[in-house]
Amino acid sequence: MNQGFIGVNFEAEIGVPGYTDSMPEIEGKLEVNTVNDWSFSVEGKAAFLKSITLEVNLGFKSKNNIPIVDNMYFFVQGVKPGINVDSLGICWILGGGGGFENLYDTIFCASEVPPIRLQFYHRIYSSKACVRYTPLFFRPQCR
Repeated sequence: MNQGFIGVNFEAEIGVPGYTDSMPEIEGKLEVNTVNDWSFSVEGKAAFLKSITLEVNLGFKSKNNIPIVDNMYFFVQGVKPGINVDSLGICWILGGGGGFENLYDTIFCASEVPPIRLQFYHRIYSSKACVRYTPLFFRPQCR
């Protein structure tokens, strides 16, 4: 039996250089799946003013043709001088962000333990320590 056209499923990576000093360099990834319940996601990174970097990830899935946010994440870094934490000028927050993953599977109960994952990131500079990226992950526990 010939089903004919059932949909598309592809990924594409995209890059746009900054052609002028005021235009950011942009890198990204696009995923599209229209087979059965559709889904798509956009992931990207842009560098502004040679020092500020913005990262974004946004993903949707559908249930009965209704879009539901599944993943959302953002991160910003490079804001100078940053946010002073200790009021002495020793420790500075230079970037931060956060988001979540697997909201769709949590809403529609794909398993007994909700698979949602909350993410919090920060970048700290201290004159007494090195620069670090610190991911913090939280998963709720069901009882």
